[in-house]
Amino acid sequence: LAALVGCSEVDIVSILKKQKQELTAFKAVTKGEREEGKAPSLWKVISIHYSLEGQVDPVKALRAVELSMNKYCSVAETLRLAGAAISFTLEVNGQLVEPKAS
Repeated sequence: LAALVGCSEVDIVSILKKQKQELTAFKAVTKGEREEGKAPSLWKVISIHYSLEGQVDPVKALRAVELSMNKYCSVAETLRLAGAAISFTLEVNGQLVEPKAS
């Protein structure tokens, strides 16, 4: 899980810098459930809560997280291919940012 968070954090910070967003604090908390009764046990369910602070547009922050988790982070893709379901939530300056319904 540490590799997943580290990989995505690097992506998110890089994307936000390119978008000229001023990030002053970044925290990620992750939880996961593994398969039971197997060795090695693979991750089955993973959730990450990202908390960002600073002069950050919530729409741009959400896009950065989505790009990392769905396109750039190879750790996320490796875990998905191994059967893990990965989800995330995002908070910017104390406010929950919800994806737009399609």
